[in-house]
Amino acid sequence: MEIVPRSTQIILLQMLEAICKHWEGPISLALYLSDAEAQQFLRYAQGSEVLMSRHNVGYHIVYKEGQFYPVNLLRNVAMKHISTPYMFLSDIDFLPMYGLYEYLRKSVGQLDLANTRKALIVPAFETLRYRLSFPKSKAELLSMLDMGTLFTFRYHVWTKGHAPTNFAKWRTATTPYRVEWEADFEPYVVVRQDCPEYDRRFVGFGWNKVAHIMELDAQVRSRNFSYSNLFPQFFKHKRYCFYRML
Repeated sequence: MEIVPRSTQIILLQMLEAICKHWEGPISLALYLSDAEAQQFLRYAQGSEVLMSRHNVGYHIVYKEGQFYPVNLLRNVAMKHISTPYMFLSDIDFLPMYGLYEYLRKSVGQLDLANTRKALIVPAFETLRYRLSFPKSKAELLSMLDMGTLFTFRYHVWTKGHAPTNFAKWRTATTPYRVEWEADFEPYVVVRQDCPEYDRRFVGFGWNKVAHIMELDAQVRSRNFSYSNLFPQFFKHKRYCFYRML
């Protein structure tokens, strides 16, 4: 199981250290950098005890060219270099729950992804606060949702993007459940390594993940592919750096 984030601004690489503390599995990271930024990143990585202690993180640099940010090209570069049969498609401004890597590895086997061609959805949440204690359990997360210190991802901006996840059902679910695709759906998913690439014609911000999930749904209809929502695991989106890399 490999996590596949992508990034551009050096400031967000501080998040990479946090991700490495939360996710002990392999990481394939695509970076969009100038020559000077690449050297800056190298110095940053060499000076980081956390990053230098890891031997399962691949850094793949795409050098800056033109005025547009090639978001899906970066995703494809990261995907191309994974070393595991399954991958978790993510962004660098998300933190996975502690233990998520091992949980996903077990879920892949228990849900028989290889033969049933399922994609696993990891529910996403966000905070508007700069600092917040990371929830250690689903019960703690539900309490924070009720208090208004956490929200379902993009609740205030674009609810359609994650509405099919059915967070109301997720609150009480004790086993994974099937999720049906809807227009504008853009969840964070675990998929097989041979899943379709992202459409590299998408640049900048908007609709890039939506189009990819739509293509996965085409496989749903042609190859009996389906989504399963994972009930106990989650992300916390660091709202203060919300898509600043785009």
